Amino acid sequence: MKKICKFSIEIDKAELSEVKDRYNGNTDVYVKLEDGFSLSITVGTPKNLEFLMKKDKINFFEPGPAWVIVQKLTTEIIYEAVEAYMNDRPDGYWLKLSYFGNDIDISVFDQLQAEEVKQSKKYNIIRGLDKLKNKIDKLAKLDQDSLKKEQSDILANLNELYQFLDNKPL
Repeated sequence: MKKICKFSIEIDKAELSEVKDRYNGNTDVYVKLEDGFSLSITVGTPKNLEFLMKKDKINFFEPGPAWVIVQKLTTEIIYEAVEAYMNDRPDGYWLKLSYFGNDIDISVFDQLQAEEVKQSKKYNIIRGLDKLKNKIDKLAKLDQDSLKKEQSDILANLNELYQFLDNKPL
């Protein structure tokens, strides 16, 4: 059963009412979690992202704190979006990640990356061994010329696997 996180949100209704185009705007929203922790997030629309890029004459939205993107700036949609961010993962994971994202020690990601590389190498070795097994199974059915070509291919595959084992780039 999915845990529903309790929270409250505070939207500056005066600021929201000043937004001329509800499809092209953004606003700050304050979220208070049931444990008393409060954070602020920016909620904006896709058209507003496009507007800001054109205004700043850039082709992308620059890195920074994550926004919650909504189709239209209304209190109902903002609440619905914040609720989805709160309840998708335990304890408001996505909101906390976007709030603390700039403060996370990058070494955490380096450790995760190193583990991912290790798993990727294991996967490639297993996949390579499976390919070799299939080729070996075919060897018994081949004529002499085809057998020599397959042997050459198998040796090339073995060399590739040795490179993975030796941590050498291909």
